[in-house]
Amino acid sequence: SDPIAAMSDDQLYSAVMKAAGSLDDKGRAKYAVLETAWLERTAKNEAANKK
Repeated sequence: SDPIAAMSDDQLYSAVMKAAGSLDDKGRAKYAVLETAWLERTAKNEAANKK
């Protein structure tokens, strides 16, 4: 299962912010994954709100 998908919006956002604070190589990779997930989620939320 996808742990990111299981996070609430608030949890995901704070994970993104936390990852942004530790941008060594490993942190950068994690940040990229989290940021992508966040952007996909906000896009999905906006699409849902437009219905």
